[in-house]
Amino acid sequence: MGVLAVLLLRPASDDKKTTAGADHKSESGKLGMTDSVTPPSGGGASRLDSRQLGDGLLKEITAADLAQWLDGKKGDSRSLAEAQAIAGLLTNNPDLIRQAIAADPENPHLLYIGATLPSFTSEERLALSERFFRQDPQNSLAAYIYAAQLFKTGDTNKGIEILSSAQGRARIDSFATQTQLLMDDAYIAAGFSTDKAKALSLFNLRMPYFSDLQSLASSINDLGNSLPPDEAANLRALAASMGMRLNDQESSVTFIDHLVGLKLEEKTLAGLANNSPSPYEGITVEQARQAITAEREELRKVMEQAPLEVIMASDPELVNRYIDRVRLVGELEAAKWWLGTQNGQK
Repeated sequence: MGVLAVLLLRPASDDKKTTAGADHKSESGKLGMTDSVTPPSGGGASRLDSRQLGDGLLKEITAADLAQWLDGKKGDSRSLAEAQAIAGLLTNNPDLIRQAIAADPENPHLLYIGATLPSFTSEERLALSERFFRQDPQNSLAAYIYAAQLFKTGDTNKGIEILSSAQGRARIDSFATQTQLLMDDAYIAAGFSTDKAKALSLFNLRMPYFSDLQSLASSINDLGNSLPPDEAANLRALAASMGMRLNDQESSVTFIDHLVGLKLEEKTLAGLANNSPSPYEGITVEQARQAITAEREELRKVMEQAPLEVIMASDPELVNRYIDRVRLVGELEAAKWWLGTQNGQK
């Protein structure tokens, strides 16, 4: 289990309640997570520590390794731009990503990459997050990322407006599967086997928007402390919804997605009395915190029963099937499937 996953599983210092059980969880739906850690800016989505990959998977690829692959894309401008962006990510070349965005300026996938890339300037990320918001009108994540950038600039009124608009957007899409498939191609072009390419793509997938959303949740919490109770409650409800939607994605969701989503929800409860109403309809803050503990413990149990380092060391055909399931139905369901294979259910 990676360092980020371990830290995210720690109980928050103000959450001293024991597991509430299934009855509290059914009351609140999907809630929870700890307020004890901020993920690193890299936003790693894998719970696997790099030391557990083995020497054969730690070799870095270079621009020279991908030159022929990029040359083969030159007949299709959109395909070339996507490949350039992936090459830029894998070789840590932000200028190549800028070139890709310039070549395909309305591509939401590329705009997402640019809007969340830590090596881009704050001005670039603000501009690209606005373009991402405009070009992907059904993607709630685009609204959350843009709102986070607006809060960072101090434009809280517009930030709240954009955050509110996320409620009318049907999906959350971080392009995780699309990114991994392109990374597969890049690693294979660089000389890795198909099996190793898939493992590397899973491990090296980055979700840098995690830090943006946590910054947004913290800003909302701080702002709520200075607002009248009704306005503060409405604002906290928006933040809670953001965490719940991140946690409840139907597919392409990692354990880290779940844990960060739960953490965002818990931020909405920070500083509230246990007997006060929570942002979730019909339950108190205490009940919400108990449900947080219940869901955190459920995730912990599966993660401990199905350590990723053990999964990745199992039969290669089983590993391939596991990675396919992570991409299709998410890591939680994939881990449960793997556990079934260990009990003779394939």
